Formats: sequence, structure tokens, C-alpha cells
Amino acid sequence: MIALIVATVIIFGVSRTTPRAPLTGAATATARATIPPPLTPTPVAVTVTALPTATTTVPAIPEATATPPLLRPTPPAQTATVPATIPGGNLSRDVQAIRARDLPEINSVTVIVLGGAEAHLGDTREVYPASTVKLPIYLTLAHRIRTGEASITWETPITVQREEIVGGTGVLQNAPGSIHSVREIAQLMITESDNVAANLLLGRLGGGQDTSREHLLAGATVVDDYLTALGIHGMTLRHGLQDSQAFTTGTLSTTTSAALAQIMLLTDREQTTLDGATDVLALLGERGTHNPWHPSDAIACGLTVQRIGGIYPASADRPGVRLDALIVATPGSTVRYILAVAVPTTPALEQSAETQIARFEGDLHLLLTGHWAQCVDTTTRQATP
Repeated sequence: MIALIVATVIIFGVSRTTPRAPLTGAATATARATIPPPLTPTPVAVTVTALPTATTTVPAIPEATATPPLLRPTPPAQTATVPATIPGGNLSRDVQAIRARDLPEINSVTVIVLGGAEAHLGDTREVYPASTVKLPIYLTLAHRIRTGEASITWETPITVQREEIVGGTGVLQNAPGSIHSVREIAQLMITESDNVAANLLLGRLGGGQDTSREHLLAGATVVDDYLTALGIHGMTLRHGLQDSQAFTTGTLSTTTSAALAQIMLLTDREQTTLDGATDVLALLGERGTHNPWHPSDAIACGLTVQRIGGIYPASADRPGVRLDALIVATPGSTVRYILAVAVPTTPALEQSAETQIARFEGDLHLLLTGHWAQCVDTTTRQATP
């Protein structure tokens, strides 16, 4: 009898609770309905995860239909610039002393203290400009878009064709078939030093819809003409990026550290009137707090740095070069300055050039401001000389 009573109680309890099951099931079904089903991987033409092994982190390629807003870091409060206080009052002499101690024998250095003195040390020596040509390409593009001389606008979509892929730096080389606006491509050209992006834009400046050598050469002429119109002398573009024929024939583009300093000075001084200047300075600022030789490596520092650089590695059959051009401001200091440095290299010098330029930049910043700055001195050096 006791067992019968217990069984009856259990059956009654179950019957009282079973109506809740449909509610629970319905609630679960409703909840599940709000969760998208798992996405089934679909083969696509673009693979942006296959990043170059030389870098540790690379920003994702922008979506083809999205145009991200241009990043505009809040500028520091503007203060009047005054000549740097240099021991002995001779900038050229003191920079020369640092140059002789820190750099290889063959080099070019231009220093312009904004509102103050200048130093020009071997700065008319011509070297291969490497990625520094991307700054005048951007400025020329901005000018011709504004004047309507270009056949494109900032929003014109461009498809990255597989045959247009070149090596070197960048992320578009891993994205054949992807579609991006001209603005996105121009941003990648500066922030990622993207060689494919530079050629895509140079070909359009040359009147084409591709990166054929004919259109790249025509685009280089357009950039040269604009540099001349701006009064910039000492940089000449003769081809696109990664042009093996130009390497073979020795008809390479050239620049001087003086020309790089002139471009940086003009972009900074005329940023409210020069087409594209404000935008490109913001993009250069994104690169400024990174090691110029390893752009993916962020360097903690308290400076405002706008930087463009270039590397042309030396090999057994030809010399190379390393270039750095930057505008530096130190919070709490009235000193702002422009530095452009070019160091030709050989296979024997290639490994040491990075450290030597970094040491020179750190010593120069100490000379001008009295302080070390980690994003100028890219070494881990802690003590002052």
C-alpha cells in the first residue's frame, strides 16, 4: 500500500510538472531562433590571413564595401617654435659631431629646427628613394582629385588583380580579387607602406586602369611634374614600385635627404592649403610611433612623430640604402624639428645600419631637447652618452 501511495504521488507530481516542458522548449526554440546558425566556410577569392612571415601583426584588409573614416589624431596644443638651444650655438658643427660618431662614413643628413637653425650635411647626394616616393604620390593624387584632373575620385572602387601583385611591404599582396576604394588604397599605401597600393594609384595617375609599365611610367612623370610645381628639387620618380627592369638597367628613381626634408617641411607648413596634407600627416602620425625598420613594432614614447621611411636592402651585386624622414615634437618643449637621413649600405653594413641610424636619431633628439625619446632612438639604450 505504501508503495502504491508513493507511485501515485510521483505520477501526480510528474503530471503537474510536464506542462512546463513545452514552455521551456518554446523558450529554448525562441532563444535559438535569435542566434544565427553557424556559418559554413565558403571559398573566397581573397585570403587575408596569409600574412607575410616577416611581420607579427598586420591589420585586416578593409571590407570591400566599407570606407573607414580617416584617423585624425588630436594634435597637441600649438606653441611657438624657437631656435634650439645648442651648446656653442652652432647646429651644423654639433650635428656633424654626432654624425661622425654614429653613422657610416657615407651618409646624408638634413636637420631643420622649425623657426630656428638648419644643418645640411652631404644632403645633395642622390640615393634610391624606396618607399619614400609614396608621400609625393599621395599628395599628387589628392591634388589631381580635387582639380578633377584624375580619372578617379576618393570613392572609386579598384579591384586588386592577381597580375598586379608585387613583393615587398604591404597587405594587398595577400588579397588578389579584393575591392577597395581609392581612399582605402591610399591609406594602406602610407600606413602599411603598401607597394601594390602605390602601383595601383600610380597607374591611375598615368591615365590607365591597370599597373602596366607604360601607365606606371606615365604616373611617375605626373608626380615629377607636381613636385616641380611645388618647388621640390632633388627627387625624381622614374618607375613604379618593385620594377625589376629599372633595377637591371640602373634607371632607378632618386632622391636626396634635402628633398625629403623639403617635402616634409612643405606638408607641415602648408597643411591647411596643400591638397592632402592634413590627411597624410595624420597617416604619417600613425606610423610615427613605430620602428621605421619594423613597422609592426610599436614603440612607447611621449612624442608626436610623423614619419616616412624606406629600405632598399643591399645584395652582392648592388648597394642598398636606408632612409628615414620625420617631423618630431616634444610635449612641454617648444622645439619641433624635421630630420631626414639617408645611409647607403653594403651587405656588410646592412645589419648595423638600423642600430646606427637609431643611435643617431636618439643623440640628435638629446642635443635638441635635452631628453631621450624611445620612438626616435629605436634601440633599447637607456643611458645618455
